Amino acid sequence: MPVNRQAGLLAPVKLTVYIRRLAKDRRGSVLVLASLLLVLAGMALSAVFDLSRLYFARSTAQLRADAAALSAVSMLDGTVEGLERAREAAAQAARLASPDGSPSSGLRVEFSATARGGFQEHPASAANQRFARVVCTTYVPFTLLRTFVPQKRSHAWAGATAQQNRRTQFEAGLFPYAVLAHSEQGPDFGLRRGERYTLRWPDTPSPAAHNVCPGDESQEIIARATANQMKGAGFIEMVSASNIRRAILTDYQSTVRRIGDPLTFPAGIRHFEAAALAERIGQDRDYGAASYDDYVRRGEGNGRRLVAVPIHSGFPGYRILQVGGFFLLPATEYHEQGDDAFCAEYAGAYMLGSTRRGAGETGFYAASLVR
Repeated sequence: MPVNRQAGLLAPVKLTVYIRRLAKDRRGSVLVLASLLLVLAGMALSAVFDLSRLYFARSTAQLRADAAALSAVSMLDGTVEGLERAREAAAQAARLASPDGSPSSGLRVEFSATARGGFQEHPASAANQRFARVVCTTYVPFTLLRTFVPQKRSHAWAGATAQQNRRTQFEAGLFPYAVLAHSEQGPDFGLRRGERYTLRWPDTPSPAAHNVCPGDESQEIIARATANQMKGAGFIEMVSASNIRRAILTDYQSTVRRIGDPLTFPAGIRHFEAAALAERIGQDRDYGAASYDDYVRRGEGNGRRLVAVPIHSGFPGYRILQVGGFFLLPATEYHEQGDDAFCAEYAGAYMLGSTRRGAGETGFYAASLVR
């Protein structure tokens, strides 16, 4: 049989041509490329979906931490019970700050007397603990991304620190009375917590007439209070029926006041003052507690009976030395007729918006985040 030598010699050339044609054939590679693109698109969508959930969880954790820190610090009053109330308030605020159905969170609440450090969950002493730090941790399970990564979940955490920030300037918020200091030395300026002091002096104060508040019932203090020969001093706002009511009910101020500023004492109108005091006291859910300790123990009040009152130096300068927290007595203690004093119990530091006194030294405090 004859051999086709020419075909044998051309076989390598034909093989090369066949390989080149196969390399140029893209019909099968399109399917492979499309499969790869689908896999990559799935990974990208999974990453976007789960990472967006993680971002949302971190934002929610920050909201929770901020709300919890502010709520916690508003409950601090220098007592162990105050620390426990702060923890409870932080947990409640964190729950309210998160949308329904969000992942559960871990919450750690710590306290300190300074912003620089020393935060502890259970400090040895509750005194002067006026800083609260909250760390909120949220675990976010992966749904689609777990197909491509070994981790089944990630965690989002956020922290916030709040303080009881002492103010020295007041555009509003001061009660329209001033209490005479017994000493110009802080932190309490000679006043004793739990004692009653004079908001509005009687026209003719006298221990014999029993018309002086117990904390001021001495000839020395009475002489200082009456040195300006003004009767019934104590009210520090503009005198009119509408302004008296507005100042007592809303802590309205007709002027900006600062620590060190002098005070003037317009002659108030007893009838309107007593009526407005009774109205404000009646706005508190606990309008009947006889003392601040009783008020705290009952735990029913909303804070309307706690007021911020300037403590002044007396004659001749009448300078504002500091602002203290005072507790208004039951409405029956404030008489529209007669020559009795208007008294209030000294509680210590005033904490804006709280149902308790502040944790620090005497002053006007407001909750704020530390940035």
